[in-house]
Amino acid sequence: MIHALLLLITVVAANYDWNDLDRAVQKAIFEGVFHGCAVGVATDNVTLLKKAYGTIGPKFGMYSPPITTEMRFDLGALTEPIGINAALMDMIDRDQIMLANKISYLYSAFDNNGKKYITVQNLLEHNSGRASTNLGLQATYDQPFPTTPEQLITNINNLKLDYKTENKTLYSELGPIVLGQVISKITKKSLPDAFFQIMTIIGLRDTVYRPNF
Repeated sequence: MIHALLLLITVVAANYDWNDLDRAVQKAIFEGVFHGCAVGVATDNVTLLKKAYGTIGPKFGMYSPPITTEMRFDLGALTEPIGINAALMDMIDRDQIMLANKISYLYSAFDNNGKKYITVQNLLEHNSGRASTNLGLQATYDQPFPTTPEQLITNINNLKLDYKTENKTLYSELGPIVLGQVISKITKKSLPDAFFQIMTIIGLRDTVYRPNF
């Protein structure tokens, strides 16, 4: 039954009229939903559609490079599940880290302002006590505005708790940033190199970590 269903989907997709898709994408670009995209439709061994639309950014009367089917895209928030979480799971399999480990034990720069008992699991579950208020990007009364990646990390490490650990769950981008530093420290690799290693292991050889500051 499963094989018959997959065969039916393949036959239908192979003969599909992609005009509806073209119109939908062009309409979205015209309405400013996004500037461009690349669309791929494939089975296990057949590429049915591979097409690029639009440009990298808004033109505003100026030239903007067109999207191509070979272009790499920023994964954005997917950096956490695809990179950070996958790397941590690999490290757990290798007995390099445990979910119950205290971050302050693994990464001493984090041990301040009441954060001594926050664990790896707390950061993964977003109940550590830290909200994504300013990501350490703003100047505060005791921290300058960061002008380098190192200063940004220092600001994030020194932020105070916004609520008591495990009192609630509140999504925060700060957790994955700190976990990235933990991964780098334990593996003794730069974060891009650590990501490249795990991406190679799971077969995503064209996925890389290239942070911009």
